[in-house]
Amino acid sequence: MFNKLYENLLEKLNDNKQCVIITILKPKDDTSGYIKEKTLLTKNDIDNKTLPFDDYIYEGIHKAISLGQIYTLKTKDDELAVIEPFFTKSEPLCEFNLDIISNISNEDNTPKALLTILSSKGTVSKKAGSKMIAYVDGRTLGSIGGGCIDAKVLTKARTMINRGEYAIEHVDMTGEVAESIGIICDGTIEVLIEVFN
Repeated sequence: MFNKLYENLLEKLNDNKQCVIITILKPKDDTSGYIKEKTLLTKNDIDNKTLPFDDYIYEGIHKAISLGQIYTLKTKDDELAVIEPFFTKSEPLCEFNLDIISNISNEDNTPKALLTILSSKGTVSKKAGSKMIAYVDGRTLGSIGGGCIDAKVLTKARTMINRGEYAIEHVDMTGEVAESIGIICDGTIEVLIEVFN
């Protein structure tokens, strides 16, 4: 469904164009719902406000670009806007993984989920923007933290793959929680799980 968008992203990056993907998530509860819209914007689109987004969305876009990381905000319709900047190849986003983007743009029909760290706090091995793909057949590509962290989110992703929804998974790697499962990190991450059928 969104394969073409990621294919266009790769083309723009190859042409050395700065881009942003905006994903609008329509919640059904606090942590899940469906993907309402996914839009690719170039720097020119942003500068000229060529798409009909409200000014506060454009402000969020500029924040994401200036921070160099994913930025989330609530829309006036109580939806969640996830704004993800992708810089040119000469200025890559710190957690950018071209293999993941290339793979998600492929036109295969294998059900999969794209896992993206939205935010991180404390000491964690991967930061906002890190991505991973989970396939229905058990394969994976990339990592959002390794070991127990990947396993926890992969379990959730695989239960969702046939439902075509999104979820936001909170992973706590602090104190007793981390110690009980042998994690050496001391932080938390929020992971967006997007299903591609």
